[in-house]
Amino acid sequence: MTVLAIRPEHNSLGRKDVTGAFEPEAEKWIEMHGGKVVTVDCRTLVSKPKRREQVYFALQDHAGLNFDAVGFFCHGGKKWLQPGFDWTDLDDLAIGIAMVSRADIRVALYACNCATGDLENFASRLRDALVRRFPASVQVDAHHGKGHCTERPYVRRYTGPEHSGGQWIVMPKTLAWYKWTKLLEGDLRMRYPFMTVPEIHKTMP
Repeated sequence: MTVLAIRPEHNSLGRKDVTGAFEPEAEKWIEMHGGKVVTVDCRTLVSKPKRREQVYFALQDHAGLNFDAVGFFCHGGKKWLQPGFDWTDLDDLAIGIAMVSRADIRVALYACNCATGDLENFASRLRDALVRRFPASVQVDAHHGKGHCTERPYVRRYTGPEHSGGQWIVMPKTLAWYKWTKLLEGDLRMRYPFMTVPEIHKTMP
């Protein structure tokens, strides 16, 4: 198994978001699964097109390597992702992700708010763009709300068809929820994108 992790290169002004979270968590993902890390200059002075260009070049450089998943470790929102993307046009990103992925496409958005709103958000729009062009298996895991980049328990999984909602990996506030929240402090946070929902629930007897 190999993965491609994409993260910002620099801390945000006055913060340690990269060195305190995105960098070490991306490195842990690579350490566990193998693969490569790509960094993107996301400083304020770098325009969104320039940020996107860095991602596109990186995906082109890794085309054909058949990664088992592509992960973004960065800031996000309901309509945007820190490396310069917004939800209005994700076709080129979808093509790039498919270029580096196996036939079964997995994307992990370890970023805040990308699954907020369920039917209309960054994660669902990215799923739509992937499914339109690559109707094989597509899975996008993303966080609802704000929190730690990998330990946030509010995770929705988006699969086909287009314009459909996501599935809670674990339904909030159920009995399993509290076990799930605790387990995310361990290595399950790095493994769940490669597990089915029933497999995840089996870790919480």
